[in-house]
Amino acid sequence: MIQLNNILLYQKALKRQTEYHFWLSLFLCGLGWNFLFVGGSDIIAKSTNPKEKSIVQGVTDFIIFGSVAFASFLGGNLLVSIGWHMMLYMALIPIFILAFYIIFLWITKISDSTIKI
Repeated sequence: MIQLNNILLYQKALKRQTEYHFWLSLFLCGLGWNFLFVGGSDIIAKSTNPKEKSIVQGVTDFIIFGSVAFASFLGGNLLVSIGWHMMLYMALIPIFILAFYIIFLWITKISDSTIKI
C-alpha cells in the first residue's frame, strides 16, 4: 500500500506543478510517512525488552527526526542546485529498488509455500 502511495505521489508531482498538485503530493507524502512511522515504532516497541523499551524508543526517535531535519536541509539545497524534475527522477531509484525487493519477497514466499510431495 505504501509503495502504491509512493507511485501516486511521484506521478502527481511529475504531471504538473500547480498548487493543487503540490498539496495533493504533500498529503500523499504525509500519509506514507504516517504509516511508515507508526508501523516502525510498533515493530521497535515489540522487539525490545520491557526494561530497554524507553531507551530504544528514544534513540530511535532521535535518529528518525535527526534524519528528517537533515533531509529537509538537503532537499532545499538539491532543489536549488539540480531542479525539481531531476529530483523526481532521482526519487525513482529507491522506489524501483523497493518495488523489486517487494516482488522478490513475494516470489520467495510463494515458492516456499508450495506443497511438496
